[in-house]
Amino acid sequence: DGARLWNKRAGKLQRILAGGPGWPAVKSAVFSPRGDEILTASRDGARLWNKRAGKLQRILAGGPGWPAVKSAVFSPRGDEILTASRDGARLWN
Repeated sequence: DGARLWNKRAGKLQRILAGGPGWPAVKSAVFSPRGDEILTASRDGARLWNKRAGKLQRILAGGPGWPAVKSAVFSPRGDEILTASRDGARLWN
């Protein structure tokens, strides 16, 4: 599973942001303030993607023992990321 980026005018799929079969379902996805990155949240962590290339840039949280990330958002300037899970919130820079 993954996040899908669509061209809204043409109604066409531009790309799928995922690593392949077996990836967890995406709970939320948001654009960075500049619009050049996409942040996704799933049960095994948050992922930061390059929008143009569709490439994974960084994994935040995730891994064995980490609680599912329910949501992830950028700060207004885009220099920090806040993730939320059942055990609390984490601020990343």
